[in-house]
Amino acid sequence: MYIPIDSVIPNQNGKSILITDTVFADASFLINHYLSKSIKNKEENILLMSFTNNFIQYESIQKKMGNNLKIYKDTEKLNFIDANLISPSGDVNLKILFQKIEELLKESSFESTTIILDDITHLLYIEYPLNEILDFEYKCRKICNMYNCDIIVRIHKDIGDDNDIDPISINHSQLLNYLMNSYEYIIETNELESGYTDDIQGQLSFARGVTCTQFDFNPRLYHYKINENPAYSKFYAKGLIEGTV
Repeated sequence: MYIPIDSVIPNQNGKSILITDTVFADASFLINHYLSKSIKNKEENILLMSFTNNFIQYESIQKKMGNNLKIYKDTEKLNFIDANLISPSGDVNLKILFQKIEELLKESSFESTTIILDDITHLLYIEYPLNEILDFEYKCRKICNMYNCDIIVRIHKDIGDDNDIDPISINHSQLLNYLMNSYEYIIETNELESGYTDDIQGQLSFARGVTCTQFDFNPRLYHYKINENPAYSKFYAKGLIEGTV
C-alpha cells in the first residue's frame, strides 16, 4: 500500500527545510510540492528564487498539479526571482538579490511567506565566492526568523568525490556540511542501492536537523515513484516492494 506525498513530507509552517539530492535522484518534485501547497494556502505567499530554471518550467509542472502560476506571477502572491544570470561582478549578484528579498518581505501583507531557493548548487558551478554564498544564506535564514517565514533550500550533494581536491568540490563539501548543521529538517533523495526498478525510482529520508526542537520526531525512510504530476507520486515504507534495497 502506497502513502500519498502529503503524509510523507512535513508542512513547512515556521520551519527551515534543507533538501539534498543527486543527479540520479532529482528532488525537483519536492520543490514543486511545496510551491503547490503555498499557492493553495490563501494566507501565505511565496518568494521563489531560481538559480537554474525559468518560470515556464515551474508553470508547466504546476499546471499538471492544478495551479495556474501565470495569474499569480508578478503579484504579491507569487514573487518569482530569476537568478539564472547571477554573477559576482554583474548586475545580478547575491547582495542585490538579498535586498530584493528584504524589500518584498517588508511590503508583504500576507500572514506568512515561504522562501524557496532552488537550487544553490549553481553558485558553486559558476565559482561564486564561498564566503558570499554563506553570508547570503545566513542572512536569508536570519530574516526568515525576523518575519516568521519558512525557508526551503535545495542543493545537490554529489558534485564530486569526497577525495576531490579541486576548488569547486572543496567549497561544495564545506557548504553542504554547513547547511546540514543549520536546518531544522533535512530531506534527502538518493538512488536505490539495488538500482532502478519499474516500480521504484529512489529512496527518500526525512530527518531531524541539528537545530530542530521537535524532540519527539521520528526519522522516516521511504521508497518512491514519481508521477508526471508530483501530487500523485507514490511512497512506500522501505522493504515493502520486493526486489528493492
